[in-house]
Amino acid sequence: MKLVQIQIARRDFLKASTLAAAAGSLAACQNPERILPLLTPDPRQEAGRPQFFATVCRECPAGCGMVVRVNDGRPTKVEGNPDHPVNRGKLCLRGQTAVQGLYNPDRLRQPRLRDPHGNLRPVDWNTALGVWRQQLARAGASLLWLGQLETGALDGVIRQWLSARGAPAPLYYEAFSYDSLRRAYQLTRGQAVVPTFHLDRAKYLVSFGAEFLETYISNVEFAGDYAAMHSLGHTPTPARFLAIGPRLSLTAANADEFWPARPGSEALLAQALLGLVTGTATNVNAAAQAGGIAGDVIRRAAQRLRDHRPSLVLGPGYATDTRAALDCQIAVNRLNDALGNTGVTVLPDQPHALTAVADQEEVRRQLAALPGMLLLHHANPLYHHPAWEPLVRAIPFKVSFASWMDETTQHADLILPDHHFLESWGDYSPRPGLTGMLQPARIPLYDTRPTADLLLGAPFADRLRQTWTTQLGGAPHWNALLQKGVNTSANAIATPPQSPAAPSKAVPVAPAAPAAFDGDGDFYLVAFPSIQFFDGRQANRSWAQEIAEPLSKLAWDGWCELHPDTAHRLGLEPSDVVRLTSPHGSAEFPVFITTWIRPDCVGVLLGQGHTNFGMWANGRGDSVHKLQDLSASADGLWHAQTVTVHLAKTGKRRDLANLQQQHLQYDKKMALAVTYGQAAHPPVDPSL
Repeated sequence: MKLVQIQIARRDFLKASTLAAAAGSLAACQNPERILPLLTPDPRQEAGRPQFFATVCRECPAGCGMVVRVNDGRPTKVEGNPDHPVNRGKLCLRGQTAVQGLYNPDRLRQPRLRDPHGNLRPVDWNTALGVWRQQLARAGASLLWLGQLETGALDGVIRQWLSARGAPAPLYYEAFSYDSLRRAYQLTRGQAVVPTFHLDRAKYLVSFGAEFLETYISNVEFAGDYAAMHSLGHTPTPARFLAIGPRLSLTAANADEFWPARPGSEALLAQALLGLVTGTATNVNAAAQAGGIAGDVIRRAAQRLRDHRPSLVLGPGYATDTRAALDCQIAVNRLNDALGNTGVTVLPDQPHALTAVADQEEVRRQLAALPGMLLLHHANPLYHHPAWEPLVRAIPFKVSFASWMDETTQHADLILPDHHFLESWGDYSPRPGLTGMLQPARIPLYDTRPTADLLLGAPFADRLRQTWTTQLGGAPHWNALLQKGVNTSANAIATPPQSPAAPSKAVPVAPAAPAAFDGDGDFYLVAFPSIQFFDGRQANRSWAQEIAEPLSKLAWDGWCELHPDTAHRLGLEPSDVVRLTSPHGSAEFPVFITTWIRPDCVGVLLGQGHTNFGMWANGRGDSVHKLQDLSASADGLWHAQTVTVHLAKTGKRRDLANLQQQHLQYDKKMALAVTYGQAAHPPVDPSL
């Protein structure tokens, strides 16, 4: 036998020996991380110097541009992409938690298949894909795709794959689906759209509960626009902002004027403003009595709308999505038309990607139609609608492409885990003429596969690269696009949002009374979203749990808010646990006492109360969704705020993690305030 002598430097030998020893110690670990890239390092990488990759944040449908800082092949920090027009270098705290989503210890690390005993067991990809193909053949065209909102190349792949099987188009599911907004535009302008809004162009802003600094459509973009129109640091003539709703949200706390309107009166108030602005007959006193707002205050707001143009009127958000929401939004559309805002601060001809999402009632109907196979792609409808569980259970075979277990994926028969978006290729277009690019910031951590690869049977990255390279005119342009992270040319290839079919109905007659609520409870239920958890999808991040809700300064729990007068009348103290009962269910929450809510309302945080969403989310209080309505209202839409509740003491206490129990300064002058006039024209010190 002939021996081959291998020449190796001492330094390389020691390096290889160290890595070999490390590999041996990891041999018994499940799914060890690959070390080959460290043996053959990326030639672009310099030791100790971070790399930066542009991508798109997929923590919500806003589509903000993101820059990922990568150290030694591992993403360690994310920030906003300054070249992206949506967020212009800013990023909300949900985007900041993306790194925690990537490294979440509860991520699904390989496929799982439900065994004969009903348990989900890990299997290899060959086994999982074999079962999937077999079940696809059995289901035929009876497929229901229920997934997060997608645009561009991945949307095209999904639609092509479903069409090839004769299956219906995908249903894109979002808990914040803006059903009333889209239906109102269908009725008033003939097309169901979520328009583009330009807050920065408004000289007076009115919002009927739209939480545009927290969760409404594109909160980071709106925060920048709001600063541009309202902050003295951006404009010498700040615009005024009027917020309307039953509870002081983070958005309302930044307003110049707040109307604590009674739930269900939003449409009457909007119609009163419309009548005053247009000079048509209107019963201001009736609207004032229904909403609990003085008539003179309503007239003053109408005068400001007439005097300050262009203005912008926003309709209801989640916390004001009562059965009056559609009528309110119709009046808002007409207000914007009458004031000349349409085409200036409201652009219906530039629809947001959210235009393409399915409304809540359509999702329920499709689940009830009992398809042969349900395909879940990063969607968790059973958290928001627990009453739909029997519908999902009845579907013969369920496949999930989730990255972690959740309340809907737990019912899947087969899990084919997708890459995290920080490991993925793709593109995302939040509105026409604007497309952000996704690219991997690291090699996949676990034995996951891109969903698009499974549908295509080939690498999706190759298709994406080829399509964009052809469109842009060569590889150098493709590389430049990846470096910048966004394409703003008019010939962007991402498909425009497709409006779901909406019934053609006559515009409803303006209501003469406030909206009706289910039950005979003493309090209106106000389920409100927060900037931390969005619709609940960020609750499995410890950062999101640890960062306190901005107004209450509470963390790591859910709670219900009561006005001090209500708490005193009922003999309740902070952290007392109460039971809320609606016609649809009951739930228990500790009490937080605050003046930021009407005395006839109970406010409950949305986003907590998970039962199977990982170690950080489980056991964080009860779920408000158990109290909400089960089906659509008379207008054919599902609404979030339709019930009254009874409140009962339980005799229990659960101390809340309150990071700031005192909200008074006691003349310590820690936070000083001045009027607009003083700030715009500060006094001159003659001694200077």
